[in-house]
Amino acid sequence: MQPLVSIIIPVFNNEISISETIRSIRNQTYTNIEILIIDNGSLDSSIAVLEKQIQHDKRIKVYVKDTVDFIEAQKFGLKAAKGTYVMFFECGKLMSENLIEYFISCLEKNHADIVTCDFFSIQEYQLLTPHTITQSSPTEKVELLSNVKYLQKMYSSNDYICTNCAVVWNKLINRLWLLSTQYHSTKDKINISYNFLTKNSKILVTNQILICNVIYDKFLKDNSLDLNDLNALEFLETLLIKYKKQKLTTATFNTAERLLKFLLKLRKQTTFFALRIKDKDELKQTLNKKFNSIYQFLKIKYPDKEKKYSPIYKDYLTLLKDEKFREKYFYLFPDYLIQYEKPIFPHQYWEDGYFIPIEGDIDTEYETIEYFKKTDLNYK
Repeated sequence: MQPLVSIIIPVFNNEISISETIRSIRNQTYTNIEILIIDNGSLDSSIAVLEKQIQHDKRIKVYVKDTVDFIEAQKFGLKAAKGTYVMFFECGKLMSENLIEYFISCLEKNHADIVTCDFFSIQEYQLLTPHTITQSSPTEKVELLSNVKYLQKMYSSNDYICTNCAVVWNKLINRLWLLSTQYHSTKDKINISYNFLTKNSKILVTNQILICNVIYDKFLKDNSLDLNDLNALEFLETLLIKYKKQKLTTATFNTAERLLKFLLKLRKQTTFFALRIKDKDELKQTLNKKFNSIYQFLKIKYPDKEKKYSPIYKDYLTLLKDEKFREKYFYLFPDYLIQYEKPIFPHQYWEDGYFIPIEGDIDTEYETIEYFKKTDLNYK
């Protein structure tokens, strides 16, 4: 009898991407699966979308957990799972039709605890094209590695190789082995594979490209701060400390350089005009301190490699300079939402009075209006 596979997917406001993800799972050639979806209190139509999916497939089970975060949702799913194998998948990812069948075949033949594959990325608009999304794989190459050997891939300066190793959504895992690590009952982040791969295990690595990572709304993704990135930041910091203690020179430098780039990316995102989070200024200061700390570490420990990380520091200085300019001359109110004195286009109003233009034929004379009320200004 085919072993049962449990696929665990946390959901939070994923109404746009969840349908395609579930469809790719339902179309698997391997049919003995259960799909466990944990909703973290979505505010959009995710639940309505999921209810439609349940009507078409009895293998889907939906749990609503308003008070849990992404990581806790994964751990809840692991406790609820009944499969011999589990996979922590994510919204916005698509499976090749033979992914599960291929993974099961690899694990059964090689008696491994984990199997992992390669992935590729596309932009959201490519889903709208009528042709089937395909990605050819190279000639099959399969390696059976110890967890120690596998984790050495994180030493790499290649971001793709490091990411491929660190993420968990491209891995099928023996459930009993994973439960034996006790990570489901601790505060460790199961969405980063490093935390459980430190336990003795056999990992089967295939070069087949079997997962598609769909990038939804690239502009917002590049510019908006994803709070899950703060988990990745903590992970990189932990990794750097570990490599430093082990005196792994190359791994330490590559991780520190990657961390410097990542901090710059997060710091840039805090300047994005649409970002609305509490304690934004405090977050900026924290990221500034971390960035400068890593930069000083690199300067002291790796002065001979300054050509590699000095451009990152120059970009950071440019960011600070531009930010000060905007604060002085343009962003007088970084958190102020523009209000119109009176509409000059066909319009609608929210209850709180903010103006929203709508489409329609315009036959209205333009009027001069003040975009900011002078009494509301608060010059610094």
